[in-house]
Amino acid sequence: MNKKQLAFLILIHFMTDAYTSFSASLMPLISTKLDLTFTLVGTLTSVTAFASLLQPAYGMISDRIQYRLFTFIGPIFCAIFLSFIGLASSFWILSLFMLLGYLGNAAFHPQTAALAGMVSGSRKGLGISVWIFGGSLGLSFGPLFIVWVVQTFGLERSYLAAIPGLLAAAVLFR
Repeated sequence: MNKKQLAFLILIHFMTDAYTSFSASLMPLISTKLDLTFTLVGTLTSVTAFASLLQPAYGMISDRIQYRLFTFIGPIFCAIFLSFIGLASSFWILSLFMLLGYLGNAAFHPQTAALAGMVSGSRKGLGISVWIFGGSLGLSFGPLFIVWVVQTFGLERSYLAAIPGLLAAAVLFR
């Protein structure tokens, strides 16, 4: 088991999944800001679910061309676009930010799960379960982090939340 590589994969999984939990926490503020109906808020949920449905396609692509770039680009898309949702000036811009952020999440998971298994050597069960734990921890931490960012800097500066994810992606890239 390569503990250092697995630790990096866990860190980036933590960060990526933290960003996917931002929208639920901010939706009351954003729906008020943009005067969204319940139907439009529900539509946003469908947008994010649609993006997740593309994970098998990303998995097939990464199997065919060993496209490890998804491990790097996916978190960047999550960090940027899901942190920028506070800047959305319309339902359509918000939908675009969420779609692009969740497409990054969908691109990230198949290749990174495979890498987590690979770097775990003969302890694949342990390695992948710890990798999943990192993502679950990110889902738990994300709402706390984005609420702190918005309370401290305001909804219009939610983009500041992208900084830790971009730093984590830079570390992973090295």
